[in-house]
Amino acid sequence: MKRTLSLITAGLTLVVLVGCSSTYTIRTKDGQEFQSLEKPDITDDRYVKFETKSGRKILLKQDEVSSISED
Repeated sequence: MKRTLSLITAGLTLVVLVGCSSTYTIRTKDGQEFQSLEKPDITDDRYVKFETKSGRKILLKQDEVSSISED
């Protein structure tokens, strides 16, 4: 019984962690590509703000961004 409960708990924990591990790809019109672990913040419909996987903070004008996709 304990073993079954432990396996169920481990399985649910894995499902939660996998569900939270999506990345976002931000592409600019000039061909640059950035990846972020968090959803980019679109502020005032003028800027796209996010932090790359390496920790670099980026602020782009919204009209410079060609696409934002969740991977």
